[in-house]
Amino acid sequence: MNLLTIIHINDGLISLLHPGRKQRLKTFLTFLKLGFKSVIFKKTKSEKFFGYDVRVFDYRSFAMVFLEIFMKNDYYIDLKKKYPVIIDCGGNIGMSVLFFKYHYPESKIHVFEPFPENYQILHSNIVRNGLTEVYGHKKAVGDSDGKVEFFYSDPNNNTNSLGGSLVHTAGFGDQKIMVDKIRLGDFFDEFEEIDLLKMDVEGAEWDTMIDLCKTGKIKKVKNFVCEYHYDSDDMSKPVDEFLRLIRENGFTYDVYMNKGVANIIKAYRE
Repeated sequence: MNLLTIIHINDGLISLLHPGRKQRLKTFLTFLKLGFKSVIFKKTKSEKFFGYDVRVFDYRSFAMVFLEIFMKNDYYIDLKKKYPVIIDCGGNIGMSVLFFKYHYPESKIHVFEPFPENYQILHSNIVRNGLTEVYGHKKAVGDSDGKVEFFYSDPNNNTNSLGGSLVHTAGFGDQKIMVDKIRLGDFFDEFEEIDLLKMDVEGAEWDTMIDLCKTGKIKKVKNFVCEYHYDSDDMSKPVDEFLRLIRENGFTYDVYMNKGVANIIKAYRE
């Protein structure tokens, strides 16, 4: 990460002028620290911030995830509840879990992450930070139970060590493994109501949402945050159709562009 990347954070700079600027300043300074360390040190095994002690892969990927989750608040929705139930699909190494626990310490979280290396660090970050009411599941989510191919890049390459996808693309195609998959709608049977469903499932969001809507399980969800990935060469799953599904099932929504290959969709029930 170079200096231009650090400086070009318009949202972060503007947010310093709004209410809560003390916390936003703390967040911004933490990101600057991580950006500096990513240039100087490259590799790391752990980093401390906001009272957390977090295992990570390397500073560069960690700084970018921190930017998206903690600075840009990609996954934040005001749940207006002290004890929310959160389903986190695509937990990676646990940064989203830490984010949710930071804002909702009394929340109950079920987090899904299929990639073994990521899940190992995710589990470690839950344990070493003493997080309660957080339950990890080493599985992918989708519209059926079974096995599914998971594509990932060799961490020795210059690609993001945290990356992986259920879709074979140029970015994630060096290697692949088979991982367990669970039908998300069946898992919903355990809950009367889900305060927040977060999905960053690298290509499985379309089939998963179709199934949730067909079975009516989506009605249990009060709020929904999704990183919707799309392929410009494949127009069979356009984002406008995804938004139509959300709208037809009683949500209003906001859409934010992210990274050029995905939209952040935040949906709410009135």
